Amino acid sequence: VGETPVAPDAGGVVGGADPSGGGAADAAVPIDVNRASAAELEALPGVGPSTAVAIVRERTEHGPFRSPDDLERVRGIGPAKLAEMRDRVRV
Repeated sequence: VGETPVAPDAGGVVGGADPSGGGAADAAVPIDVNRASAAELEALPGVGPSTAVAIVRERTEHGPFRSPDDLERVRGIGPAKLAEMRDRVRV
């Protein structure tokens, strides 16, 4: 209390830390689905632990996603879920 908060380390996130303090989970900072960890992917709407692991497994086994539409390759992600997260992801 009364101290100036220290800015968080960008931790290798492309683009650095969000100056608003929102971090990678902030809607203004899309998550790179080809680089994000399962824990980071869980910040996406509709993505829980099992879907996050499925995303990581899909890109590991079949190569990187070339567009956000490729997320439909992942079991559990259909058109509706993709629409929810489309503006929050990048490749």
